[in-house]
Amino acid sequence: MDTGSRIIIKRKKGVYRDFLRAYKVLVDGEVQARLRRGGTVEVEVKPGRHVVEMKVDWCSSPEVTLDLEPGQTARLYCSPNTPDLDNVTWTDDAERPAALASYSIGAVIAGKNDYIALRPVPDDVHLAELD
Repeated sequence: MDTGSRIIIKRKKGVYRDFLRAYKVLVDGEVQARLRRGGTVEVEVKPGRHVVEMKVDWCSSPEVTLDLEPGQTARLYCSPNTPDLDNVTWTDDAERPAALASYSIGAVIAGKNDYIALRPVPDDVHLAELD
């Protein structure tokens, strides 16, 4: 009988920012995996309290603390913490790269510990529905 616990993390796929970069998945301060756009990772952990965080370069997500029972699975969803600039209607396509670059630079400077959004997924939502 398996008494371990699991943490499953899915990363949003349809976002321009960081689309070529893998996020590091940290559990209790240790890198457990790398997660690319649209990917999903599963980390086996012992039951108990765990702190999960995503990192890319010097930027990160806020920490999420999980208290897991034996056999329990926690599901998290991550994405760049940015307004949905991918769906903005641009008057001139030449504006888009400059606007995205400007926003990304501001996010790194002002919100380096909130650069990535990381949040729990409710039990009634299927991971496949996200994106």
